[in-house]
Amino acid sequence: MYRFMLDLIGRPGSRELAAESASALAEQLSASNLSGDALITPEHRIAPALQALITRIGNQSNLQHDVLTDLPNRALCIKRLNMAVQQAERNHRRVAVLFIDLDRFKNINDSLGHHIGDGLLRSVSHRLLETVRAGDTVSRIGGDEFVVILNGVADVEEISQIIERRLIPLIRQPHDIDGAELHVSCSIDIAVYPEDGREIDTLMRNADAAMYQAKSQGRNSAQFFTIEMDPARRRSLDPLATS
Repeated sequence: MYRFMLDLIGRPGSRELAAESASALAEQLSASNLSGDALITPEHRIAPALQALITRIGNQSNLQHDVLTDLPNRALCIKRLNMAVQQAERNHRRVAVLFIDLDRFKNINDSLGHHIGDGLLRSVSHRLLETVRAGDTVSRIGGDEFVVILNGVADVEEISQIIERRLIPLIRQPHDIDGAELHVSCSIDIAVYPEDGREIDTLMRNADAAMYQAKSQGRNSAQFFTIEMDPARRRSLDPLATS
């Protein structure tokens, strides 16, 4: 049970799961006639040692989650992506990295206030969580930028279906924020393992590179990474670059 609770660190809802696990352990101790002030009370309160463990789990979880949305932050996102790539390599599958940027979010912040902007970010995070499948990751890496990791996808067609049929329609539905009905669109940039990179840094860089293309196409679009989007690789293929 202790090992299980430690393994919860970094998972969504880890603090709540740890508390439930501690309560279950307390009940087991009680059933084994190990109850007492040093362990639990009749109300099954968590023993001091267990409470300390839960606090430790909570503190470590806070370091890996965004304060506003409670989504994984950049550090945990990279960790999850590394795990997804390793799993995809073993299973001969693909991993899609989606960079999602809310269109004209700054206008909302400036005109309606940061509290409305924060509410919109929380609403978008909930919509993204509704979009993904079990085993996928939704993270916020800063501002109005989110990263979604689609784990173990078969091909580009499956990725496109998730984006076009679920993700974009959900984001575009009205968001009710403190009585204000907000409509927002997003630009999505996609890099796919292994075609667009086998290293984590390469995948993240290539997904980010597609953002400029999506924005230049008028926003509210999804753009897969292509070699033409990488200036360094484009120069290496340009016969005039070496002349």
